[in-house]
Amino acid sequence: MLLISLLNEKLRNKEMKREKASIRSIQLKNKSMRIVCKQSSTVSNNTQIKTNRKEVQTTAAVVLINHSKTYRNSLNLTKIKLQKLSFHSKTFNSLNLTKMKLQEASQVII
Repeated sequence: MLLISLLNEKLRNKEMKREKASIRSIQLKNKSMRIVCKQSSTVSNNTQIKTNRKEVQTTAAVVLINHSKTYRNSLNLTKIKLQKLSFHSKTFNSLNLTKMKLQEASQVII
């Protein structure tokens, strides 16, 4: 399992108010990835993932809202569909990224 800490960035979604949010950590296990968000908001981040053979850089846009929508990430490579979201609770989202699947987690790591 790989643990990566990320820096805070400004929100880039025009539909939501501009505010700061942070991703505390990303846990990678096999082909699944968990993203922990500090608060419910839109987060754009650049993530560098080190593997055994090479270093992969991905860009993901995570949107936490109270209903399901489909967004494109900042690279416009794939669509991101958010499901089972709660505006007031800190939860993981069920997302599909390029060759990576974010699964709903049993607990939030802060």
